[in-house]
Amino acid sequence: MQRLRLGVLALAWIGFASIAYPQAFSSLSGVVTDSSGAAIPGAQVSASNLETGAERTVETNEQGLYTIPLLPPGLYQVAVTKEGFRSAIRD
Repeated sequence: MQRLRLGVLALAWIGFASIAYPQAFSSLSGVVTDSSGAAIPGAQVSASNLETGAERTVETNEQGLYTIPLLPPGLYQVAVTKEGFRSAIRD
């Protein structure tokens, strides 16, 4: 009997959590390249939420790929920096 009660309680908690915290997230991913099309590993990619000021930064991998997961909805500015390269900023 206790197991059933715990199961019902867990289901009720999961239902409440999904209502209280809607899961409306997205991700931003891409590849950073130079003007010749060569991948740039180790570049810093930052996504700044223009409404809240929250910022997330990741580094590109060996192939120049990056992913910034779990971004809440909003307007973002993306900046890419790497020593020896000119910075790029896009809204």
